[in-house]
Amino acid sequence: MRRAAVELLSSHPSGVAPAVIDRLAAVSPMARLAAADILAAWPAALISRHAERVVPQLGHSESYVRRAAAKVLPEMGTDVLTRLAPDWLPRLAHADETVRHAAADALEMLGDAALLRMHAATLLPCLESADAKVKRAVALAVGKMGRELHAAPQHAPLLLRRLHDRSPTVRAAAIDAIGCLEGGALAPHAAAVVCKLDHREVAVREAAASALARLPRPALSLQAHALIARLEHTDSAVRRAVVDALSRVPWTAAAQAQAQAQAQAQAQAQA
Repeated sequence: MRRAAVELLSSHPSGVAPAVIDRLAAVSPMARLAAADILAAWPAALISRHAERVVPQLGHSESYVRRAAAKVLPEMGTDVLTRLAPDWLPRLAHADETVRHAAADALEMLGDAALLRMHAATLLPCLESADAKVKRAVALAVGKMGRELHAAPQHAPLLLRRLHDRSPTVRAAAIDAIGCLEGGALAPHAAAVVCKLDHREVAVREAAASALARLPRPALSLQAHALIARLEHTDSAVRRAVVDALSRVPWTAAAQAQAQAQAQAQAQAQA
């Protein structure tokens, strides 16, 4: 009986779509299960017209209902996802992996910088998620947020920490996002940027070198000693980045750092 009903309603969905979607919240488990099966068979265009009914089911207590909604979320199209972003973006932190991943896939479809900035307070904490797919999607979103947000420093340390993430895809996304940060946002974290010049991965060192080139002079001056110590780095690209950075450091700061480095070297040699 249930199979017959599913086949019938799946083949003639137009007029019954609202009623079937509403059955996802029915009291009867059999009714909910049938509605979830039907939803899975419908075309994305139809589901998009009733997205306001489907998206709330991402938070349903039954996993099969959540996953039916999650399966169709990325298929709803950019316009629908943009309109309903406040309803599904918080699902990036959902306990159900299927829901989180559906939200991450949907997030990667968004490209409106103003919209992403509007939801920065929801997105940025997800850079600390335990889910690599979520972290990658959020790091890519941060990279799309534009100069207005990148002038603010609060998310720079989150991205810098992701350079040490266990997932290579997360590290790559963080590198892309850091490439969009302005020097003013990176300035409070200049020491961390310099330390990343020693990272074992070439791509991370390149990201740090690129960030170094955008640091303002006062921040570079404070790191002159650490930069001089890297003039003999084994990576030629790092050495070039350090030379370029030191060329922007006021001479007095560079000379002071050089003197400090020589004094420390002599003290170590005599010890």
